[in-house]
Amino acid sequence: MLGALLAVAGVALVIVAFLVLRGGDDGSPTVGLPTQSAAVTPSASTAPTTGPSPTTSARPSATPSPSAARSTAPAVAPILPVTVLNNSRVHLLAASWARRLNAGGWPTPVKGNYSGGVIAQTTVYYGPGQEASAQRLARQFGFGRVLPRFSGLPGSGLTLVLTRDAA
Repeated sequence: MLGALLAVAGVALVIVAFLVLRGGDDGSPTVGLPTQSAAVTPSASTAPTTGPSPTTSARPSATPSPSAARSTAPAVAPILPVTVLNNSRVHLLAASWARRLNAGGWPTPVKGNYSGGVIAQTTVYYGPGQEASAQRLARQFGFGRVLPRFSGLPGSGLTLVLTRDAA
């Protein structure tokens, strides 16, 4: 009796392992994008179709077309001017970081102090459409926080508000 119970448990374990390793396919078909596109001009004799054409592959090609590779390549975020503001009691922190940013290729036309309230952590603030550049700046210099600009923040576009953690 115990042997039969162990055999059934072993078979069940094999089935569960197979399903887990297989990836839990839900049975829905995998449809890839065509690797080449062709313009189709309907004519009076062409009947509309609702299903995939018989020549469409169910899996994407292993080698994408050159045009597909170009269109999916990520764009590099542009380097933009950065307003650098000190929100700590560390003397000349904004000037020090402005030199670092300049050495890293980021222009810093405005440097000064931020006295509009206490910012908890050094933050890169960005304007509309500038999040990618703000993320690039934060990655390059190790800043942990990137947020949209808020009303009353001096400067425009990218603004770096430095706190004691940047000293």
